[in-house]
Amino acid sequence: MIDSYSEELLIEMVQERRVKDLKADDAEVDNLYKKEVKELKIKSVLFEKEEDAKKMIEEIKNGKNFDEIAQTLISNETAKGDIDGTYLREKELQPNVFKAVSEMEIGGISSIVPVIKGFSIFKLEETRFPEDAGIKEKITNEVLNRKKVQVLIEYNSELLKKYVKINQKLVDKIDFEALKPGFEELLKDNRIVAEIEGGDKVTVGQWADAIKQKYFHGADRAIERKRVNKNKYEVLEKIIVKKALIIEASKAGIDKTEEYTNMIKGYGDSLVFNEFVKKAVAPNIKMNEEDKQKYYEDHKMEYAYSEMVKIDALGFENIDFAKSALKKLDSGAEFEWIKENAEGKLDNISDEILAIEGNVIATDSLPDDIKKALSGVKKGDFRLYEAADGFFYVFYIKEFYVAVPQPFEDVKDLITNKVVGEKLNSELRYWENKLREQSDIRIFFQSEASM
Repeated sequence: MIDSYSEELLIEMVQERRVKDLKADDAEVDNLYKKEVKELKIKSVLFEKEEDAKKMIEEIKNGKNFDEIAQTLISNETAKGDIDGTYLREKELQPNVFKAVSEMEIGGISSIVPVIKGFSIFKLEETRFPEDAGIKEKITNEVLNRKKVQVLIEYNSELLKKYVKINQKLVDKIDFEALKPGFEELLKDNRIVAEIEGGDKVTVGQWADAIKQKYFHGADRAIERKRVNKNKYEVLEKIIVKKALIIEASKAGIDKTEEYTNMIKGYGDSLVFNEFVKKAVAPNIKMNEEDKQKYYEDHKMEYAYSEMVKIDALGFENIDFAKSALKKLDSGAEFEWIKENAEGKLDNISDEILAIEGNVIATDSLPDDIKKALSGVKKGDFRLYEAADGFFYVFYIKEFYVAVPQPFEDVKDLITNKVVGEKLNSELRYWENKLREQSDIRIFFQSEASM
């Protein structure tokens, strides 16, 4: 176990040396930051009837002032609106509104834009880029991490050329999916596919074993699905890159540094401590049935079945067709009839909607915008939803299942693990403090699940 840890530590430390002085590109950070925080000040007027919106457009074309027209229409309740203007980030806008805004100059006025609640006309007043240290830090880290990944990819290639000789002809020839000689035979194959400086080698058998370890359900299923050969180069590269990095770390003397030796010592001490916990502490921590039952009663909804929903969906080209269908459904029309006969319906719905249609799905697993559209629904309801692709959908709630607690018998093992784990952590803190008083041991905690 220490050998495995020491190898991983060497790799981590040699890679960290390579990237420790990298900086995020300021121009890239600034560009991405501005896109993220950019806010648009928009004045908007919302109409229930498209005819009223068209009248406003005509008045604007005839030279009348947007603000004056909007104020009049809002005052006489022909429209609703925000004449003072609201700052919104681009990602907060509905897709069709964003599309219109992206084509406008400051001071520009949109054409009529269909939205969920009617028809909108808006004016782009200004843009601004407010300071947000949290977002800037997040973007800086993302840019730096991408740069580190790219540098390490190039570093790996450099080390492979420096330390590894690959038998490319044999590598290309090996067919892990072929019936003959078969995968099991390849596991025993001692032919060499790569030679590493210092005398280390990688055989076909070692390569095959790494492939076997890659697939949780076994290589047989992956072979049947023709997935192994397409991934064979990636698996081999991981093996030889790891070996090359360890050679590089050793040549750089990392294994002789105080930092490395201290971490190895600390890890070894932690193994001893964890063995002590497993044998001397953990067996004394127990929980009886009465304790479990009481915990269950106090935390029942933490172990509830998720709220579930089954949806049928009908897509439309625009909001008018969707609202027309929704009105008919609310008036008692059959969903299946509307689905077959509605005007303006889409022939094909998006992959996002297709993935949830007709399936019983936990509402907390749905995308946030769909989850919001379904808020407060019950069986038999209809809901209007505007998708990111600009189309509109009517959802029919065929089934709805409220969240209910799971039976005690089904969750008592989970409760045992949780409560015993909490007690074990408390004991660990006690022993940690006691040991710290007597030594400088560095303790690496393992969770109770791994003991």
